[in-house]
Amino acid sequence: MLKTNYLALANILTIGMLATVLSSHTCGQLPVSRPAAVLPTAIAGGGVAAIGIPFTREPVLRDVVSAVVGQDITGSSAYTAGAFAGTHIVLIVSGASRGIGLPITANTATTLTVSGTVPALTANSDEYEIVPLQTLASLFGVPPLDLNGGANAASADKVNIGGVNYFYKTSAPSGWRLESAPFGADQGNKTIGNLAGVNIIRLGGATNIKVRGVNRSTRAVLPIATGISLLSWPYPGGVTLSNSGLQSTLTSGPNAASADKVVIGGVSYFFKSNAPSGWRLESAPFGTDQGGVTLNPGDRAFYVNRLGAATGHGVLESFVP
Repeated sequence: MLKTNYLALANILTIGMLATVLSSHTCGQLPVSRPAAVLPTAIAGGGVAAIGIPFTREPVLRDVVSAVVGQDITGSSAYTAGAFAGTHIVLIVSGASRGIGLPITANTATTLTVSGTVPALTANSDEYEIVPLQTLASLFGVPPLDLNGGANAASADKVNIGGVNYFYKTSAPSGWRLESAPFGADQGNKTIGNLAGVNIIRLGGATNIKVRGVNRSTRAVLPIATGISLLSWPYPGGVTLSNSGLQSTLTSGPNAASADKVVIGGVSYFFKSNAPSGWRLESAPFGTDQGGVTLNPGDRAFYVNRLGAATGHGVLESFVP
């Protein structure tokens, strides 16, 4: 497989060329230095744009697996009980399962309880990081740097996460709020799932939204749920449908009705399994091959409509810019 042509790299302002973000770790943990980055994402005025979030946040610690029982992962360090539930993931960073991110649903002083399929992990060998999820506040700012707030939702840009709209309320008490509950609790800590995308509903003119975070340095695994998911490619470079390798993970079929679909900018594609096989438009299953279509130009999210069971798509280190 040819390495991706990184169409968007010219627009990435990589802070890491001048400075690095240094993680500090407790006993037995390795220090890790990662470049931070900013990805300007062009948004047209008066419309909806699906933006990708390729970056993670700086991990709070790195640890070594000591035991796995069911959904419980025990490490080698001491944790603060309840500190990571609903706000962090376990990101496997070594071994065959590296790149898998598992949401933490609870934690004790020694054990992390996660959701999702826990892979086979080797005790005293495989390593993981505890990584905070992106939030409205961490990603867009308080107040937002590139979006328009307003006294009410009708006058503000909206961020749609999983079908729910949020906006930044400028009148007192100011802060991130649910569109459906503008006088409710602050939503700045609303999390955005690992490698999920968000939709921006822009009321103002064209702008650049600066997506901030920490570059991934190893393999990543796209979490593909049953049904419709809005996903981010894990690296800030453009990639085509063919080069993405999604055809090796998604269900193909002789027609669109029997296959998983990938939706890019409102256009639906599927991988046709019978001759002539290849990526095809759902609207033109016997048309020309669509493998050269850009899955994301480096800053956009895409939808996957998964017919079968939840799965993960591994993206190798060769895509790391």
